[in-house]
Formats: sequence, structure tokens, C-alpha cells
Amino acid sequence: CITCHNRIAHLIDNPIDAVDAALHDGAISADILFIRSRSVELLSEEYASTGDAYVALETLDEYYAENYAEFYADNSDLVLTAVDFLKDLYDDRTFPEQELDWQTHPNNIGHRESPGCFRCHDGQHLNAAQEAIRLECNLCHSIPQVIRPNDIEPAIPLATGIEPESHLDSTWISRHHVAFDATCANCHTVINPGGFDDSSFCSNSACHGASWKYAGFDAPGLATTLGIFPVVAEPLLEDFEGEPTYEILQPLFNQQCSACHGAVPTNELRVTDFASIMAGSVNGPVIVAGSPEESRIVEVLQAGHFAELTDHQMELLVEWIASGAPET
Repeated sequence: CITCHNRIAHLIDNPIDAVDAALHDGAISADILFIRSRSVELLSEEYASTGDAYVALETLDEYYAENYAEFYADNSDLVLTAVDFLKDLYDDRTFPEQELDWQTHPNNIGHRESPGCFRCHDGQHLNAAQEAIRLECNLCHSIPQVIRPNDIEPAIPLATGIEPESHLDSTWISRHHVAFDATCANCHTVINPGGFDDSSFCSNSACHGASWKYAGFDAPGLATTLGIFPVVAEPLLEDFEGEPTYEILQPLFNQQCSACHGAVPTNELRVTDFASIMAGSVNGPVIVAGSPEESRIVEVLQAGHFAELTDHQMELLVEWIASGAPET
């Protein structure tokens, strides 16, 4: 079993699962504002020693005292209890002196927090006939067919009919996005391809609504992580010269930012829908309509954020904000 699975002895919960369990059990109070995102952020950092980790975790007390003084005045005990429990979580799951933590001993069932199944099901392990170990999603899941609770019919049904030869290729699921062309519309609805609003077969929330960094749906997650081959995404909107709106820029946000600010947003900042990007993050608004110079998103990107935009993409972002940040 341990060739693929290490759950028998060394399952170490990742910070998200550990904090979610603590909130569910009441060990950390869910009444503390933004405690989930702050806790996950602190537990996800790498520290040189347990002492350094304790110092970082203790900053939670100062954070709430300074930023939420009224709440803290009545609930400092809840915050201090959370700090103590987070220290216990860190002790149970992280051993910096031995270089052992949730990343060195991941749960290899699945592919959210580590390559897991995709260490082998990656579209790159080929036999003599150049056939890959199967990568079809429906090996384990019912996607891309989307069926919600109480639905009589699937929200996005699977297409039926004669299957093209390309679909029988054992690597098809990992490369279908690069082979997308007009012929897809012969069998599938193709509105907003690569999106996740469930408006069509190709805009599937089950596939594209989360950052599947190891499955390659926000490709090339696995290939890049494992160093199989480097791939640079084609820059979007380089030829666009019109008046930018959020609707126009959304694919750019999805490509460059959704891994951290998508379905599971860092610092509560989600940029993949209009309402969320305008709401901002735990630290306040990131877009001030009509004022690019006051917009945090522009400041961060211009300072050298790793989600780097081209000069033209940056000009479109600034122009959009300056024009009042219209949605459509």
C-alpha cells in the first residue's frame, strides 16, 4: 500500500484541514473574525525553529488588538485560547529541527496538497507503445458531468455520440485545453471555454472552479512542479486595444491570480468574480474605482509581485480602474 499511500503511519494534516477540524470541534472559536485565513497563513509559513513559530503565532494577539480593538476588548480570551491551540497544532505537525512537516509527509490520496496520484498519473509516464498511465478524471470522479443536490438532470451533461480519435488518447485530459478549436462545438457547448460559471460544457466549475495545480487544469501545474518540462502561458489581451472592463480582464485574473486568489483565496482576496475583487481582502479594498494610484492591486503588481503582468496588461488594468472599474 505504501507505494502510493502513507496514511498508515505518517499522515500529517495540512494547515487548512487542521484549522478546519479545530473550528468544527470548537477548539478555535469561529466567532473570531478571519481566524481561519490568519491561522492557515501562519501555520503554512516555514520557521527555523519551534521558538520562531511560537513568536509568529503570538502575533495573532497583537493583530486583533490593533485591528479589531472593540472585538478584542470583549473576546481577548478567545484569541489567546486560539493562539495556544495553534501552538499545539504546530507542535503536533511540524518538527523543523528534523525537517519534518505536513509537506514532507503528505496524504498521497488525491492531488490537492501534493502531486499524490499524479506522481504517476501525470500524462508523462509512457510505455513502449507511448501510452500514458490513464489520466481521465472519471477514473475516480463523475466530472466533468456536474450534478448538484436535488437536481433531476445534470447541470452540465456529458456529450454523447461518436467520440473523436483524439479523445481516446490516454493523455487527452491533460492536453485538451491546448487542442481546443472550432470543431469542439460540433459536440459541446463552448461558451466561456476554461471558465467556471457552468454556462457551457467548457465552462465547468467542477474542472476549472478550483486551483488543481497538480492535475494540470490550471496547466501546467504538475509538469512545472516536477520539472518535466517548462511551459509559459501565452499572454492574454496583448492585442486588445478597446476600453477594458472587468468582463474583459477576468480571463487575465483567472490565468495570473486564481491559484492564490481563486476558489480558496489567500487573505480572503478573490479576484475571479467582480463582486469579490471589489470587496477586497482582509486588509481592505484593493481597487479604488477611479484612482489607480490608491489601488492596492496596482501598488503590489508594480512592486514586483510574482503574478507578473506584461506592460500592456498593466496598462489595461490601470485604464480599467481609472475609468471607474466597470463590470461590463
